Amino acid sequence: GPVTTEPLAGGLTNVNFKVRDAQGTFAARAGEDDPRLGIDRRSELGCAHLAARLGIAPAVVFAEPPWMVTTFVAGRTLDGAALHDRDRLRR
Repeated sequence: GPVTTEPLAGGLTNVNFKVRDAQGTFAARAGEDDPRLGIDRRSELGCAHLAARLGIAPAVVFAEPPWMVTTFVAGRTLDGAALHDRDRLRR
């Protein structure tokens, strides 16, 4: 079926897209290792898998360097005020 993509803001060391197809909505990101910044995409992928198993991150549905694709979670990035909201943090 049809596939649509739209760029997502953010990502200082990667590019991000929201991708929709007949199977669902996904977040696709591409990025390379950057030893100067301590970025190791293989370690990042391992952490993403672990976080998904713990139920605190979306599932990884595809990964082949430089791409990692996860299920898409709608939401907003927490700002400073939200990080001090105890009710939000408990949820």
